[in-house]
Amino acid sequence: MSSIKPIMAITGATGYIGQDLTKRAIAAGWKVRALSRRPFKGCPGDKKSEEDIEWVSYDLTQPVLGNALTDVAILIHLAADTTLQATKEKECRAAAALIDAARVHHVPLIFISSQTASPHAPSEYGRGKFMVEQLVRQYGGTIIRPGLVFGVRELGLYGKLCRLVRWFPVLPDIRPAPSVWPIHLADLNEVIMNLAEQLRLQPGQQLEHAHHPPFEFNIASVDPVSITEFLRQIADRRVRKMRIFIPVPRGVLGFFFKMVSLLTLGRVNDSRWQSLIHLPKMETASSLQYFGIKPDALRTVSSGYRNGRRGLIREGSLLLRYINRQRPSFSLLKRYVLAVETLRGSRCLHLPGVFYSFPVLLTLIDHRSLLEGGELAQRLGMATVLSEASPAGTTRFMLQSDKRETLTALTLLIRAVFFEGVTRVFRWILFYWLRSVVRKSFNGTSKNFDYF
Repeated sequence: MSSIKPIMAITGATGYIGQDLTKRAIAAGWKVRALSRRPFKGCPGDKKSEEDIEWVSYDLTQPVLGNALTDVAILIHLAADTTLQATKEKECRAAAALIDAARVHHVPLIFISSQTASPHAPSEYGRGKFMVEQLVRQYGGTIIRPGLVFGVRELGLYGKLCRLVRWFPVLPDIRPAPSVWPIHLADLNEVIMNLAEQLRLQPGQQLEHAHHPPFEFNIASVDPVSITEFLRQIADRRVRKMRIFIPVPRGVLGFFFKMVSLLTLGRVNDSRWQSLIHLPKMETASSLQYFGIKPDALRTVSSGYRNGRRGLIREGSLLLRYINRQRPSFSLLKRYVLAVETLRGSRCLHLPGVFYSFPVLLTLIDHRSLLEGGELAQRLGMATVLSEASPAGTTRFMLQSDKRETLTALTLLIRAVFFEGVTRVFRWILFYWLRSVVRKSFNGTSKNFDYF
């Protein structure tokens, strides 16, 4: 006889965070009660999960149905109004009704707030989140403030930034540069699941450890990155296009957003962008320590987009094209991926997108003064050895089919000497940038990202 599964109620289960959280909860043995406006019949691409999802119609403007929280073990409040009609009063009324229902059924509450939550936030969204936090504190619930959430799907603020990078070849480099504290969607939901399990196993008890009630956690990377670097990583890893960043004073950009808002009669709300520019600082080290998470174990912006086998395929295609001057065969590419997985692990290199568009540019960094025997040098060596043992490599390196005339060979020699000179000049000019590229090419975490 199978045991009864605990029920996790999730408001906003069809949203960016909610869909992934639902999938993880079902995999962990929970039954999910999805409180959302749209029916939620199953996780994307997983028809077997339909029996573990129960949909209950829920809207922030409507009272909570009487049976919505019956037999619920934990309530996750994710739903939020992100439209231009959103008001902090509306958010508070909805949260108050939800908390009243949770109080009747004695359900522990986890509220997913925002880094922008503040009584003086530029946006109505941030001020509303702050007001809801006060209600959650009074109830004795738990508050989680995530940083800038990124992941596989282009939704929310992250989706807007992806579209911005995809649509515009020239982007602003804001000065002074505002910082963001990114957090991968999977890492955030792992924390939520961890917290849900603690509250389920200890019903009616307060969480232990250094955090005193009310319990509040900031979940994001310990070290912030500039918004310019975040956009550049999206361009390199996600969009895979080269983008030009032009320095723009912060005041000029703020004036631009205000003018756009006026010209569009408020249809484009500049307060969200103002919130992004004026994000408050986050102290996340103690929160990560509570959950036993090492800062370097979090998925980073640079490593989150292309890792695992797909990342290695892309990497192998680049290095083998550079060495053989032609697209590698499937068998050669397969051998490269298997060799790296066996000898070096599943982490892949992260080079700027311009190298993937023009593999010949690897000539600039293919030098001992830059490679310094690091991981990039190891991968180039493996690609070279595999290429030499392939038919394409035999033709290229052994010159078995080369029957050129003397004049043709002399022309090629002169051209090779010329390009070698040009390469040395550019390597000297771009030395510090190239050295930075090489050093960052393998910066990431030890996790195997097959999530993308």
